[in-house]
Amino acid sequence: MKNAKKHADNPFKDLKEGHILTQAIIDTIQEPLIVLDEELRIIVASRSFYKKFHQTHENTKGKNSTTSEMDSGTFPNSVPSLKK
Repeated sequence: MKNAKKHADNPFKDLKEGHILTQAIIDTIQEPLIVLDEELRIIVASRSFYKKFHQTHENTKGKNSTTSEMDSGTFPNSVPSLKK
């Protein structure tokens, strides 16, 4: 019963904990990894992605991964295979 009341007070607690766990798992992947939405915008990326492409969470989240919105000298601005 205690847990039911606890979750009723904050229904988003499980979502936040799930997001933290998901990010921790993504950050353990050694190869660069990005998670895209249906419009190919970046939702989340791994630390190795940020490091390889000299990016940060702040300047990548929500940006379209296939356009010049990603303004870095090393990020592959146009990735044709993503557009298929």
